[in-house]
Amino acid sequence: MQIVTGDEARTVRATREVILSAGTIHTAKLLMLSGIGNSDELRKLDILPVANLRGVGQNLQDHVLVSGVVYQYKGKMPDRPADSNAVEAEVFMPSGVSAHPADLCLVLEQLPIATPEAGVRFGAPPQEGFTIAPALVQPTSRGQVRLASADFRDPPIIEGNHLGTDNDLKAMVRAIEAARELGRQSAMNSVREAEVVPGPKATSKQDVTDLARTAAGSFGHPVGTAKIGNDADAVVDASLRVHNVRGLRVADASVMRRFRRARRTLPPS
Repeated sequence: MQIVTGDEARTVRATREVILSAGTIHTAKLLMLSGIGNSDELRKLDILPVANLRGVGQNLQDHVLVSGVVYQYKGKMPDRPADSNAVEAEVFMPSGVSAHPADLCLVLEQLPIATPEAGVRFGAPPQEGFTIAPALVQPTSRGQVRLASADFRDPPIIEGNHLGTDNDLKAMVRAIEAARELGRQSAMNSVREAEVVPGPKATSKQDVTDLARTAAGSFGHPVGTAKIGNDADAVVDASLRVHNVRGLRVADASVMRRFRRARRTLPPS
């Protein structure tokens, strides 16, 4: 294995095993650069196939966050502690689109956050504001990671395919509607001046859909590009060993087949 640091290249050898733990995106990239992946696609980039594993880079899943449903704060926003990530609270809830008990999440952020595209569509967020950001945490959409070239210095191509299914889009629309309903509650009167994004003029289902489309992005929790199993698209076995490759295991979120289903815990009767 060759490691490049700055302008210096070093060769590192393993006598027993190599454990790859580069994360969902870069694990897939490194496997493909090493000749482990869809052989037909690797040959197109002049990479010599070592193991024909067509599932490498496929099955990409990610939590989708909408940035966001933004409110004008009454007065000046309080200062946050230096170690704060600006997330004040989260609530998990069902969309009703699927049978999952908690496929949506509403994230209260102590910042006014909207994507540039949402800002163009609905207007810029206020300077003093907060966000209720709807999130989809059990997506049915699947994306992929591909190589841009055989040059390790080139970043991979990430096709997130966020909201790529009708179910995901319907669930996100429900999440946005829930965030807006929460923001209208009387309990928010002391801190909420007005909804700014999407704003009071956004009254139709199409307006809400436009917000989902223009404001959706990665929540930063990708999984699945080297999934575990024994089917034709699996990359590692139950012991995380890469199929058809001796001495190589993968140990990171890329091996997850899907996001784990949340368990509903009921109080004792």
